[in-house]
Amino acid sequence: MNTINPDSNISNYSSVVVGSAFDIRLTDRLPVPGVDFPASPEAPKIPPLGNNVNLQAISLNSGINPMTERYRLLALSKRILWGLVRPGHNLLGPGHNLLGCQRVPVLGRGGVSICRSNDSFVDAGYKSGFYFSGVKTCKSAWVCPVCSFSLAGARAAEVRQAIRFIKKSDGDVYMLTLTFRHSRFDDLGELLGRCKKALVKLWGQRTVKEMMKSHFIGRITATELTYSDGAGWHPHQHILLLGERGLSCEALQAVFGDYWIRALNASGLSGVSDFACNVQPASVVQDYLTKMSSELALGNTGTKEGKQPGHYSPFELLGMCRVRDDYKRLWREFYSVTRGRQCLAWSRGLKSICGVSERSDDEILDSSDGERFIPVITVFSEDWKELLTDYDFGFIRRAPSVDSIIEILDRRGARYRLVLEKFSLVV
Repeated sequence: MNTINPDSNISNYSSVVVGSAFDIRLTDRLPVPGVDFPASPEAPKIPPLGNNVNLQAISLNSGINPMTERYRLLALSKRILWGLVRPGHNLLGPGHNLLGCQRVPVLGRGGVSICRSNDSFVDAGYKSGFYFSGVKTCKSAWVCPVCSFSLAGARAAEVRQAIRFIKKSDGDVYMLTLTFRHSRFDDLGELLGRCKKALVKLWGQRTVKEMMKSHFIGRITATELTYSDGAGWHPHQHILLLGERGLSCEALQAVFGDYWIRALNASGLSGVSDFACNVQPASVVQDYLTKMSSELALGNTGTKEGKQPGHYSPFELLGMCRVRDDYKRLWREFYSVTRGRQCLAWSRGLKSICGVSERSDDEILDSSDGERFIPVITVFSEDWKELLTDYDFGFIRRAPSVDSIIEILDRRGARYRLVLEKFSLVV
């Protein structure tokens, strides 16, 4: 066993306050760029892939625990983005804490707590497993497979709450999908910039504004990005329109299609109305959400499988970086362009109308609900940061038992306390 002295000094972390967010700057070393984190002995091994294999970044059927794979991808994302994301840059916005995500303990917490789900919380339909408390998160829904997964679950619940509200109010929901022509030679940043201009023009058209005011209470817009070897980056919007029941999807598509093509042309883009604009009924909306599972929200969650070989969601593209070095440049481009952008946006006042609470990403990821999670082990802060790997974190999250977690900690030489009822046992 690893005995610790309660008075031992923990590595110092300098603290800064940015608005209402409390960030920790790393003052100690991070993993060396370009060097893989050593895998835990318990972590599943990924067999080598040939160039013709279509790697599924998060596969539910590959025998690899999806949570373990998310942490593997997080480690890969850190290595690829090392030169763009550096310690101390976390003041610039979400995503800049990527290198310290899941690794840097929160100052003043006395260690990182490994918590299990409350039994009643699991009975309510949530996943069992273990969770971490007292560790920093990057809160990036774009380039962090771990934070994206957690944020998506919370945002999915909000979307479903809005759908239930409109259904109970004898209304309905429709899914408007907007896209445009693009090629593999297009710059992603330029495409998104022009797309944003086109959206502003679309919603600013008097006919569109009057139609929205007359028939809808609001909209939820999800920006989604995919990539294909043949056509390059493919930005598109899935927009949920909440409004009256019984509206004609064909009529809506005719109106939106006409004004969307005009908006594209005025913004330096182009498209054909039958392909660039599509309106589908509520049944398709439900299928879309169900396809992404009950834990994943509408938008760029990155876990949808590409429909054809060579077509990737963002985290599938990240996974392909294991066997395709040229994709690493694309991942850096993806990070640079999406930094600071929203994945999911609600029209003004819609959350209030639907009874959905306003919660920031910070509030979702940093909340510590004692009724949901029960601490079972507290790991010494310095050892959490210096001795455990990202692969270890993924295995711990879905470990079969506390004994399995203790075995990992002992093998790594990490010091910890077992939390038992109202007292703790130092080991």
